[in-house]
Amino acid sequence: MIIDYGYDSNIVQLLTQDKKNNVKNGFYHFIQVQFAYCSNHIEGSTLTPEQTELIYDKGEISGKAKVNDVLEAANHFRMFDYLLDSINQPLDDELIKNLHYILRNGIDNDAGQYKKHQNQIGVINPISTTKVNDVPNAIDTLLSEYNKLEKVSFEDILGFHCAFEKIHPFQDGNGRTGRAIMFRECIRNSIMPFIVYELYRPFYISGLTEWRKGNRQQLLETMNACQEVFCQNYQYFIGQQNCLMTPKQNQRQFNNDTAVRKTDKNSDERS
Repeated sequence: MIIDYGYDSNIVQLLTQDKKNNVKNGFYHFIQVQFAYCSNHIEGSTLTPEQTELIYDKGEISGKAKVNDVLEAANHFRMFDYLLDSINQPLDDELIKNLHYILRNGIDNDAGQYKKHQNQIGVINPISTTKVNDVPNAIDTLLSEYNKLEKVSFEDILGFHCAFEKIHPFQDGNGRTGRAIMFRECIRNSIMPFIVYELYRPFYISGLTEWRKGNRQQLLETMNACQEVFCQNYQYFIGQQNCLMTPKQNQRQFNNDTAVRKTDKNSDERS
């Protein structure tokens, strides 16, 4: 069952105000650290949540850490700021390249540039990606089809993400850029945003594969479960919930029912 968690326009307002006022331990602080840790960890970062938070708080690192992991965390914080600052701009080729440039600046010489060498997704069971010379046209086509939609749905955003990852336009950093785009596009289209939490990584990865086979259910359920966590945690920061929620507290039971139902504020409708 896919649950529509609705949308509160105050989400972006709270994030922006916390950022502007440098609020410690608020919603913006919480999301910055969670988003950077989870998205980087999905790609193999060895930083702990505590190390990620220390980089955010003080620009310092404790214990052993890879230089690139530290740079990626710091860059992810800056990328999220750009995501918020550009929230009213349409999704286009330039914005996607800017997200990637901020993420990979100081790490890759080709940050913000489309790939120059053929790549693939995975190694043991590799997935072919778009040929180098075909990337600009593939991105233009994807953006054209997406931007002509009259009303963008949750499923449309996941579909864009799957297509973007299959193109794999950059040499590295495709997943993190793609997940930032999903978060941004949810907000722009008045859909509850989400972070792809570490716990759900296996379902997320296999869900992308299943989507390409025509089975959309697993990815829909997985991202919907991520929406639930984000929604409750937002409600905590605005005083509508008594405690924060972690993915471990509610691992979604996947099923074949793709019907969408609305949440009822007067009752608990989580599945």
